[in-house]
Amino acid sequence: MAKDGQDEQELVHSDEQDAEPEAVDGELQEYQKQKQVEEVKEEHQMIAPLDDGDDINANIEMPAITKEPVRALDDIEEREDGLVILDSAQVVDDEGQKISPIVDPVMQDVVSTLNSAAKEDRPAAQELEKELHTVPVSEAQSIAKENKQNSKKSIEDPYEVQKVLDSLPSWREESQHLRASYSSTTAYRVAIKKKHYTTVGNTIFLICSGVLLIAIISAFLIYFARSVAGSKTNSPAGVAQVQPANKAVVPVNLVGTETAAPRANGGVLAGYQWIHDGTKHELYIDPNKHIQELASSDGQTWQITDLTRRSGAALANGRTLAGFEWQHGNSEQVVYIDAKQHVQQLYTSGNGQWDVLDLTRKAQSPLSNGTAITGYEWTQNGSKQVDYIDQRGHVQELASGDGINWTVSDLTRLTKAHQANGNVLTSYQSDKLGSKQVDYIDVNQHVQELSFMGGSWRSTDLNTLVGAPPASGRTLTSYQWRQIGSRQIAYLDISNHVQLLSSMNASNWSLVDLTHLISAPTASGNTLTGYEWQQGSHIVLYFIDDNDHLQEMSDAPSENWQLTDLNQFTQGTPSPNGKVLVGYDWAQHGSKQVTYIDNTNTVRELTSGNIPGKWELSSWKRS
Repeated sequence: MAKDGQDEQELVHSDEQDAEPEAVDGELQEYQKQKQVEEVKEEHQMIAPLDDGDDINANIEMPAITKEPVRALDDIEEREDGLVILDSAQVVDDEGQKISPIVDPVMQDVVSTLNSAAKEDRPAAQELEKELHTVPVSEAQSIAKENKQNSKKSIEDPYEVQKVLDSLPSWREESQHLRASYSSTTAYRVAIKKKHYTTVGNTIFLICSGVLLIAIISAFLIYFARSVAGSKTNSPAGVAQVQPANKAVVPVNLVGTETAAPRANGGVLAGYQWIHDGTKHELYIDPNKHIQELASSDGQTWQITDLTRRSGAALANGRTLAGFEWQHGNSEQVVYIDAKQHVQQLYTSGNGQWDVLDLTRKAQSPLSNGTAITGYEWTQNGSKQVDYIDQRGHVQELASGDGINWTVSDLTRLTKAHQANGNVLTSYQSDKLGSKQVDYIDVNQHVQELSFMGGSWRSTDLNTLVGAPPASGRTLTSYQWRQIGSRQIAYLDISNHVQLLSSMNASNWSLVDLTHLISAPTASGNTLTGYEWQQGSHIVLYFIDDNDHLQEMSDAPSENWQLTDLNQFTQGTPSPNGKVLVGYDWAQHGSKQVTYIDNTNTVRELTSGNIPGKWELSSWKRS
């Protein structure tokens, strides 16, 4: 009776609200205690790995057998899936959410034993279940109990949870299995719930998705803008609309308030005719490095097109530009160098819209030096050619027969020619010879011609061949004279005299100093252009002299060279800036054109028709 009283007193001291367990036989109680000790020892042997050479008994830490009884069974619960949990129904986090229960691994093993015994001997299992009231609390239960108390704290950082766990006496020596069970404790789950993390993968995915969405929307807006812009006119982009005949034409500048076009950057200009549509075209680069085109079908009214904006092309570097017609492809062609030194091609497609193609990327060609480019059609095989000087001083030619596939050829390497000085480049075809030619000035100030004849390229040093004086290296022009079947190359020498090289066949060349021949004033040194005027059966050359006067040299078969000072037709207008000059024949109206930029960066054009010696400043009005 005394022993029963003592047991009852200990149980009451442990938990006054627990029911008093039934008395058990002393021998059975001793047997249960020994069995519990053996189980704990076996558990420690499994979860406490030994270092090599350590005594096995030295690594077994026996849990302290306390006389604190287990809490009442209403705090211990067995679920249907066999897990034993400690009830934590009264523990909530800072947000008032119920905390998931804590799994006790030691009590789990005990109940598993009870479940196995129940299958064999249910009465014996019931007796063992009663004894749970007096089984000492294991150290693992104490840890779980401590963690349960810690779970009531608000732990904001998961790293703090790790510090709490490391502070527990047996945590660092427990097995990976026990560490995993602790990682799922209430305190750790509270911390994870408190803090949300976005993985690097999710961040990258969100960024990529956003960029893709922006690209799709931008492409749609560009397409929509082009469609709207194209629908505002009944004629294709770049083709002029003719002004009704009953409207008065007011003479104005090509670039000014009447045209509402921006002024030029002052250093780049190009012009050509498009025989297919009977139009003529002026090209220049504005201060924003956009390529502007002015086109006319009657010489009186003009259509203005910002080709950079219309095509979505890259900005120009502002230093070089060329335009030409590709009859075989029924297309206008504009080529230039962008800020990355890539060769860019703008062209009209079948629907009349302007498109862009990066030829450097398409053909995998070398980067340009950024200062010289030329383009032309070779009607012998219907191909178009774009030539430029690369950063090593080599002449590179890009060629295409269908406008889709492009090839690149290093003409300097193929012909073993001298390197170019990098400033000037010109090109043309010879109908008589069925050849194509590219001309430049080399580093020795010699005029070099690269020609494709008989299926191969060859080079000719024209200065050495005819004993011509060195070139100034800043300007060069070349063309064919179809009427007599000759090739013409003109340049300025170091004295700023106009020198003309001519050839009637594949190999022989002649030289004439035109400045000396006709007593012309010396050129300013930066401008020279020339072409064949078919309607008038003449060849013409233009330059700006030292007095900023625009001069014309002309010749016809069986005639002598003539000199005309065109300044008399430009009275009252600002003088040319002396940096750029371009001229071309317009077969539609049988006229000759010469265009320049004046000192106010306004583009101006002089034109002459069938009346010899009569020139007029073009009358311009926006269509």
